[in-house]
Amino acid sequence: MYPQLYQDVMNSAREGKLGIKVKQFIINNPHAAIDPKTVIAKCEKCGNYEAVPDLGMYLPKKENGSLIHKGNWTVGDFDNKNEYVFEFDQYDLIDRYDHKCTSCGGRMQVLQDEDPESLKCPACGDEMVVRDVIMWD
Repeated sequence: MYPQLYQDVMNSAREGKLGIKVKQFIINNPHAAIDPKTVIAKCEKCGNYEAVPDLGMYLPKKENGSLIHKGNWTVGDFDNKNEYVFEFDQYDLIDRYDHKCTSCGGRMQVLQDEDPESLKCPACGDEMVVRDVIMWD
């Protein structure tokens, strides 16, 4: 699942579906990586929270070179030749993706190390309750 998600994000970046800034970054940096993991972002204007793909733009740390993996995580998908980056700690963050709020169009800020259970409701200020979290590969 993750290798296919990574490949889909990289293809979208190459095709310009993530904007000209991301497309130029991929074109100008052959070892570039885009982080597809889902993160929580908060609108700086209205306070709305959204789950969005991170889409941070990374380059390998100079001493490491490119750390591209090939293949898939699904046993039944033998012919898959996806290329993906999984360990972003071996990469330097070069730029963040500019997420826009779906409610008001404001700029979204990715909450990096925020515990979802500590988030406050943008409407009333009370702590939010995490419900029905599903994780799978």
